[in-house]
Amino acid sequence: PRLIGTPDLTVYYLPQAQDLLAGGIPNVDFVSSYSPGFTYITAALLAIIDHPVILVILMLAAELIGLQLLWSTFHIDRLDEETRIRIQGTYALHPLCLWYVGVAAYQASFVMMFWAIGIATYRRVGWSAIAFGLGLLMTKLLAILAWPAALLRRDGFWKSILGIGFAAALMLLLFRFELDFISPWLKEGSDTSNGNLLFLLGSLFSTSMNVGDWKGPSTILFLVILAIGLITMMIRRGTIWVVASRFDQAAMIVLVTGLFLITAKKSLAMYYPMVVPLMILLAAHARRPRLSFGLLILQAATSLTAPQIWSQQLDRPTQIGGLLFSPSPNGVAWI
Repeated sequence: PRLIGTPDLTVYYLPQAQDLLAGGIPNVDFVSSYSPGFTYITAALLAIIDHPVILVILMLAAELIGLQLLWSTFHIDRLDEETRIRIQGTYALHPLCLWYVGVAAYQASFVMMFWAIGIATYRRVGWSAIAFGLGLLMTKLLAILAWPAALLRRDGFWKSILGIGFAAALMLLLFRFELDFISPWLKEGSDTSNGNLLFLLGSLFSTSMNVGDWKGPSTILFLVILAIGLITMMIRRGTIWVVASRFDQAAMIVLVTGLFLITAKKSLAMYYPMVVPLMILLAAHARRPRLSFGLLILQAATSLTAPQIWSQQLDRPTQIGGLLFSPSPNGVAWI
């Protein structure tokens, strides 16, 4: 905690699990921005070992399980030694993973694990869809970003619908036990951050834009760009079912998640580790892998640094503008 300042683990995961163990109900007796399943898992572990380190172990275990599933699914052991070193070395030295996974133990690892399970079970359509559906039930709203990759596949569309529907039915069942999973989503929808496209544009062109005004335009921009991308893929492939393999599914998750994190009015650097392992695997299979890995590291550095500098410089609701051209050390460092 001293190193990180106020990590989510000590500010949210731990006290919410303790509240649950004390007899509280999520979003009834205490406010939570996570799906109920996540709070119950952390509470169960704390009931066994009453120390925050058990939650750190949980996040690291989820990360390792997800990585092993992805690396075995994409058979990196069959690649040449240079490519394997590039994949594993880029992950190990990736600043976002070093900080938010290795040091801070953020929940992104838990989301990534469910996505990895969904990709690993790609040939078992129903089980794959259930894994993607349970990701939402057991983590947080961001897990829903993988659902297009589960639904837009050439085979087993109805099985995917049934699999995700099964998870949705479980969520509806939670209402019978007074477990509210809607409130966390509404809370997330009302939050803002300064790690998004609007902040960058406002820093360049404006002095009084407010991130809170970005909700409508950001949603429209996300949907328009996503629609253009999907329509382009559909035209090239001659079908609306653009996911024909595990590789396509991974690429679709990266597309939707990456686009969302750029355009959303709440976008934090801690979210990126959800897709970093998939981005590395895609970069390794790109036509120009060296360029792809270079862009990946550039994205990592800017994603890690810029939001933290902005957060230190500005208050919420974020008034943006003039930061790039200010004489402050933070402004210079950002440039």
